Amino acid sequence: MGFETCDAVEEEPGWEAARGTLAGLLAHAAGSRDEGSLVTERWESGGAWSTFIAAALQRVVEKVRGLSPLDVTTVEGHASFPL
Repeated sequence: MGFETCDAVEEEPGWEAARGTLAGLLAHAAGSRDEGSLVTERWESGGAWSTFIAAALQRVVEKVRGLSPLDVTTVEGHASFPL
């Protein structure tokens, strides 16, 4: 998903209301790479992340991109340090 898609998602009607499902988001960072963009997030739990994907992001991204699903990889965190 490139930055053009990210911008289009944020411009979708209803996206602001969908952002209310961000409960549990601890950190978010985005950058670019050769294959598109890379987003790294840290959530309080897998359940909070799943709620956000199911309730908001997947629906809006599919609308913007057609039926193209997100390419998502999840990993278990080992350690985290506050800034």
